[in-house]
Amino acid sequence: MHSRTVLLLGLGDSLNSELKLALGLLRQPVHALPAIPVAECRQAIERLGIDLVFCPAEPGSYRALLEGTVPVVVVSARPEISEWLDAMDAGAADYCAPPFDAAHIGWILQAAPHQASARRRACS
Repeated sequence: MHSRTVLLLGLGDSLNSELKLALGLLRQPVHALPAIPVAECRQAIERLGIDLVFCPAEPGSYRALLEGTVPVVVVSARPEISEWLDAMDAGAADYCAPPFDAAHIGWILQAAPHQASARRRACS
């Protein structure tokens, strides 16, 4: 599997721990940051060489990030179909919820860049 540097942004301790475990099994480099303003987030993405961002399902958390070039995966502790549809319609690369299976996260890592660019083309 190609290595992707992942940013866990504003997910909280529980989701961070679970995702770090799955990503660690896949030997992916991971950085975690608390919720920060979008401008600071974009700087961190560039500085850390981030390839993929996992962020919370609140629209205010992910919508501005979708305007960037790095794919965004929306994460929810309690998944809901309307939330999933909103995230995907907005251009998210994917949507996931615990429990995080390493095989599923691996699939997301491989597919997210392609899905994100396809969704951006479809949404524009």
